[in-house]
Amino acid sequence: MAWMSLPMGRGGAWFVGTFAVYVDKTRAGRVQAKFIRWLRKELGSQVEYAATWELTRAKSLHLNLVLALWRYISQEILSRAWCRFSGGRMIQWGGISPLRP
Repeated sequence: MAWMSLPMGRGGAWFVGTFAVYVDKTRAGRVQAKFIRWLRKELGSQVEYAATWELTRAKSLHLNLVLALWRYISQEILSRAWCRFSGGRMIQWGGISPLRP
């Protein structure tokens, strides 16, 4: 479990997703934007995020996200959404709890 400074009662999350086939940076950026828009709609809030991209040994892009002001979404729903936008699969995700006083 990771910890970060968040408003009381609100959590965060981290997410790693990959693409099934090679995509260029422009396409990857569009997929990221669509996924974030979907998350914001699904969560009903302005989710804040930090994103990094990682190229695997197999030359496949991974998207790494850290998201704040998060509420629970099942792994199945996240995985289906990521697959719909990217054609790839969700690798991992996890929760981040607010710092304890």
